[in-house]
Amino acid sequence: MVNKIINWKTITLITFVLLGGLSSLQVLQTPERILDDVTVEEEGSMVILNVKTNIPLRYENHFPEGPSKFVQIKVRAISFSGGDGVDFMGNESILPGFIEQVPVLDVAYEGSVQGGPFVSLRFKEAVNYQIKEDPELNGIKIFIPKSAQF
Repeated sequence: MVNKIINWKTITLITFVLLGGLSSLQVLQTPERILDDVTVEEEGSMVILNVKTNIPLRYENHFPEGPSKFVQIKVRAISFSGGDGVDFMGNESILPGFIEQVPVLDVAYEGSVQGGPFVSLRFKEAVNYQIKEDPELNGIKIFIPKSAQF
């Protein structure tokens, strides 16, 4: 009788240990949407577009360099689990509702474009801009001078 109890307890303990170990192995799941939100802040003489994402992104480069109606920002999705990167295919778009503050018409994630993935912004008029990755890696920040006529 004692051997049956020990075996049952041992099996139960091993099962819990295995389940606990498996639950600690987190696999990066693809979110439904890459783009989360677009917000606007003002800081000194700049208006800042915060393009928030549901995955961590690193800024790589952008095109064109000067004032433009269209900006294509090359990004790289990163994984904190030790992998080199994560590829998210597909395209999606957010239509921001604050054209009075910033003349942005739409913000798009283009994951299936050759040379990408890209976060692309289309403006109503050509704007000067600076681009920085969010320090917490949850998006991209686009700095636009307030002096632009919106």
